Amino acid sequence: MASAARAYQHGATAPQLHERAGRARVRVVVGRRRAGVSARAVALFKMALAVCIAVAVVSLVRVQLTAMATETTIDQQKLSAQVSQLVSENANLELQKSTLLAPASLKNSASQLGMHEAASVETITVPADVVAYNDDGSLSLSGTLERAAHE
Repeated sequence: MASAARAYQHGATAPQLHERAGRARVRVVVGRRRAGVSARAVALFKMALAVCIAVAVVSLVRVQLTAMATETTIDQQKLSAQVSQLVSENANLELQKSTLLAPASLKNSASQLGMHEAASVETITVPADVVAYNDDGSLSLSGTLERAAHE
């Protein structure tokens, strides 16, 4: 502690500090200079990077194709379901048509409308040459019937 008191006396210089600062030793350690990255290592790194990029691109394309195939399969299943539904509706309509065109069904519908069966039925056979036409070129039923009655 006595040396600390001597170092901080008023007006005293610190010759010991200057001596120590001047005597500081600097040692230089000679080391080996590291060589830069070799060209072979750079080439290998570039090749590995190119392979990674190629794998990523192929993977993305594969995922996209799989997604498109899945979407197409889903659309095909929807269309198949629609076709099945339309076939079923068509069968129901054919059944309805055959039911409505049945003679008993027609007779019931006619009687509900107040119609009754005719006592006699006449048939007129119109030969092909008695067909009459209107001025606008359309077929004339009344003209054709008049021609057929006069023959």
